[in-house]
Parts: sequence; structure tokens; C-alpha cells
Amino acid sequence: MYKDINDKYYFFEVIDGIEYIDPFIADFTTFLLRYKRMSSVTKYIEAIHKFWLYNLYIKPYASHNETLTQYLYDYKDVIRNKGFKIRQKVEYGNFKTIATIAKYRTTKSPIDFIALKEYFKFICNETVNPNYYLLNESSLDFGIYINKKNLKKLETKAKYGISSSYGLKPRGLSRYLLAPTITIFDELIKNKSNKNDEIASYSRDQAMPIEMFNALLEIADNPKRKLYYLLCGGTSARLSQALHLTKYDVQLFENNTGIINLIDARSNGVPRDEKGKQFRNMLVRKQHLLKEYGLDFQARYPNAGFKYPIPEVHQKDRTLMFLPIYNYEKQFFELYSKIIIGLPLNFPFVFQTSNHNLWLPSNVSDFFKKDIEKVKKVYPEFSHINVRGLHSLRHMYGQAMADLGYYYQSLINSKYKDSDKIPDMIDLIKTLTQHKMGHSNPDSTAIYFKKSNQKMSYIKMLLKKIGNSAYQYQRFLDMQNIAISLA
Repeated sequence: MYKDINDKYYFFEVIDGIEYIDPFIADFTTFLLRYKRMSSVTKYIEAIHKFWLYNLYIKPYASHNETLTQYLYDYKDVIRNKGFKIRQKVEYGNFKTIATIAKYRTTKSPIDFIALKEYFKFICNETVNPNYYLLNESSLDFGIYINKKNLKKLETKAKYGISSSYGLKPRGLSRYLLAPTITIFDELIKNKSNKNDEIASYSRDQAMPIEMFNALLEIADNPKRKLYYLLCGGTSARLSQALHLTKYDVQLFENNTGIINLIDARSNGVPRDEKGKQFRNMLVRKQHLLKEYGLDFQARYPNAGFKYPIPEVHQKDRTLMFLPIYNYEKQFFELYSKIIIGLPLNFPFVFQTSNHNLWLPSNVSDFFKKDIEKVKKVYPEFSHINVRGLHSLRHMYGQAMADLGYYYQSLINSKYKDSDKIPDMIDLIKTLTQHKMGHSNPDSTAIYFKKSNQKMSYIKMLLKKIGNSAYQYQRFLDMQNIAISLA
């Protein structure tokens, strides 16, 4: 509900006799009206009100249990895939019941997160928020405001935090917000919910099923495309990062094994050998390209991004790590050893056009879409899955690592069931995943490290399967040891 205070409307709720009011929304509305249309402003406020209700009724934010970043990501999962209802006790005389006062269906509109980003920016900006001082008042110690430092930190890290990665950018309420009579619940999200919960709708930030990825590898008739998919899906490399791979970054060993470095071509990074030492005393990447090929990478490819180092820059082991219970590593090095023979001497990058030019992100996105459509035609069981981009492979990596962690934890729990100190293998593998995915913040990893619906029996079968391969099994043991060392 809303409350009129001095001709300004505020979010207002009474829960178990306690009144809750948002002191910022009225001024935020006024601020938006300076440069936005009324129709846009009302949508912004509606989205924020939805989050306000969720924060109070569905999952009150507890600052000591989770970060605000992770809380927002979980909220995103709810509104994108589940929806929620607001229910209240209603008493009228002797009549008592529980009524649904608001119902929010699933929606994939970015408006919710666009609105929240603008809202957090506003309340944490002393120059535009006249009630900024309230962030230091104890009267505001509820919901997301219970930890003001966390809230301010979220805003200051907006460039590389939840806002940049998950669409926390601005939108908001019903067209009746500033009208005398306010009923926003008739103007809520109108998107139709998915009638079949088992039919998943995969957005760019969700994991491609492993089975679908394996099908993609089968139908990829272009060797370089397949190699590219193996690099992204097998090691969690981002689209732009994979494009920076040069023939100096892969070291082949026996039995189709090896190590891979991924280095920003614009940086002072250098490839490392299996012992972590600078490979062949090579120059830093940007100097090497300029000296050996006369290539000023940044000038020639100004739009070629890289984002963050991968693995995480402070990790001792700077090589990429393939998913340990799949054969992607073997497939990659087998295929690479064939491709490398045909690479020209006058251009160092592996993923290049026939004219010896670097693949562009747009090129990759186009052929990825085409190959996904082929997969759906050949394998109709995947036809309902909407894979919107290569980033789904990065999420697949995080999910596969989570599955492994949860499975291994179940074994440990059964072994140490009578012990007071049970090793936390989930956390160890999550830490390893964080470093190998290139995250400096564990909150970023939590977005990817999500257990799938895959049965534990399937993970067990995979583990037994790799036991037939001494090398693959050793890689799995290495992963455990690395995780423990990082704990």
C-alpha cells in the first residue's frame, strides 16, 4: 500500500503490527520526472515496489547471512523463473482468512533491474537525495537498509558488480502512482507465465545443459568452431577472452594433454609454463605482437575486449582448468594439434578468418546461433531451450563444478557423519571455481555455482568413468588438492 505524507506518496506496509515506510521513493519520483516521461516513471516505481514487497514479505534481507549482491541475484531468479505472491491475514469482525493481495508472474523484462540500479544510485548520492542522512539513522534498520555500508558498496561497485553483470539498470509502478486513488496491483506484470515448469527458458545468464553442449560439439562441422566451443565451455572462458588465444598460449604434452594461458593482447601478460614460470622468456603480450608481427593490437582491434584476467590474477596456478569429469580437455588438445599445423606464420591468433584477420564477437555470435538451431533440428528434445548467447557455456561450467562439489560433499558427509568437523568440499570447490573463472569476488562465483537438477547417480557414473583414465583421474585429484590449498 501507499501512504500520503504532505502530498507525497510513500511505500507503506504494516506487518505484525509494525509499520514500514520507504523514505526515499517520493523524492526519487520527483527526481525522475525532471528528465523522464510520466509513463516511464510509473514503470520505474512499480518495479521498485515489487522489490519492496518481496523484501518485506517473501524474503527479508538478513545482512549477516548473505551479501546484498547475492540477495539481488536470488531475487532475479525468483522473478524470472518462479514469480511470487503476497498473502496477508484479513480480519473483519468474526471473519478471518488469508488473502492474496498481490501476485507477480514471471517476467524476463529488464525493467526490474534497470529500476533498482537507478534507485540505489539515487539513495546513495548525497547531492541528489535530500534524505541521504537517513542512511545513518537506526530508524531505517530493516530490510535492505539494515546494512547501509553494504548498500553503498553495491552502488560504488556498480561498474563491475551485480549491475554490470545482471542488468541492474533503471525502470518502475502503475500509471496511477500519483493519482488520488492508487491500485497498482491491476497494473502489474502482464507477461504470461510458463505453463509448463519443466520446459526451461534459458536466458543469457543461465546454463546450457551439458547434454546440449555435447550435441553442439557433435554437429559443429567446422574444426575451429568446435575448438572455440571447447575452450569456452570446457574452461569457462568468456567470448572475448577466447578470441585472444594465440599459438604461443598452448603447450602440448603427450597423451593429448597440455596447458593453456589466456592473455589480454593489450596487456603486459606473458604465457606461463607448467611450473608457472615465464614461457621461453617471451616478451609481454603487447610488445611481442608489435615486435614479431608489427601488430598494434589495440589500434587495429579497438573493440576487442577482454574484461578480467582468467584465471584470477592473484592465483599461483595461472593456467586454465578444464571440467575434470568430462573429456573436453582431451578433445581440445586433439583438435588443436591438427589445427595448429594449418595456421599461417604471419598471424598469431588461433581464431582467425580466411583472410588472416581476428574473429569478431559478432562473427562468433552469428555462427553460434546457427549451430544452436542445427542442434535443435537434429535433437528435438532441446527445441524448447532458448539459449541466447555463448555466456550460457560459462554458466554451464559453474554449474558442472557445483554438481561435482555437491556430489563429493555427499560422500564426505556419509564418511564423517559422526564427526563434529566435516570438511566443506562444496566451499573448497567453489573457491577453486572462483579463481579459475577469474572472479576476485566470491559473490560473482555464486551466480554461476548453482547445482543443477542432474541426479547424483549421473555424477557418480561420470566419476567411475574417468577412473578408467589415469590422467583424468589425476586431474580430479589435483583439483581437490588445489581447492584444499586455497581454503
